[in-house]
Amino acid sequence: MFLLGACSNLQISAEGETVVATNPELQKSIDNSQKNVENWLAIVDQGRYEQSWDTAAKKFQMTMPKDGWVKIVSSWREPLGPIVKRDLADIRVAENPPGLPAGEYLVYVYQASFRNKKDVVEVLTVTQNETGEWKVLTYNLK
Repeated sequence: MFLLGACSNLQISAEGETVVATNPELQKSIDNSQKNVENWLAIVDQGRYEQSWDTAAKKFQMTMPKDGWVKIVSSWREPLGPIVKRDLADIRVAENPPGLPAGEYLVYVYQASFRNKKDVVEVLTVTQNETGEWKVLTYNLK
């Protein structure tokens, strides 16, 4: 498993689109996490909520039964309509955040527009599993 290390190793470009790490191994890990986050969001965007639960982190699954997740996420997302646009606004390392088990996480913040609501912030927290693969642990809309 690759640990993120000091937050100073992570920088965001001025445009908020490109994540740049000072270490190539860290950059590869961040790129993989972002790809997994975006794939997971695509599943949610398609209304495949059961599959989003199946592909989330085990800790996520342990805290929320699948049918409860489907009910909650559908109540959040369906009124919004289809996704129109989504831009990465921020990514940061979170060490031992409140309400989560001790450890290092990446937090992704996206600025999104949906057909029925133009200004939505999506916040996702990701964690590495035992094989080092990044999985979604939390998903919230603001």
